[in-house]
Amino acid sequence: RFTETNLPNARCGSSAVMRVAPVGLFFSGDWERAFAVGAQTACLTHGDLTARLAAGALSLLIAQLSSGAALAPSLESMMQVVKRQKGSE
Repeated sequence: RFTETNLPNARCGSSAVMRVAPVGLFFSGDWERAFAVGAQTACLTHGDLTARLAAGALSLLIAQLSSGAALAPSLESMMQVVKRQKGSE
């Protein structure tokens, strides 16, 4: 199992975000979980923090929008969640 301390590699690429749309849809009622699971999904192939944060952020955004939230507040909320993550500075 890959975690923040046990990562497969240090890759940072776009394929980490390409597969998280279903995660956001599945967790549309639980935005925190959408972010967490989206970021964990990136760990399967991309260990770099940027890839993990991007995957979590897109998953969260999709969860928010699919539950009826408006785009502007969803983007603001997504950025706040990313900024709270360790190492996102």
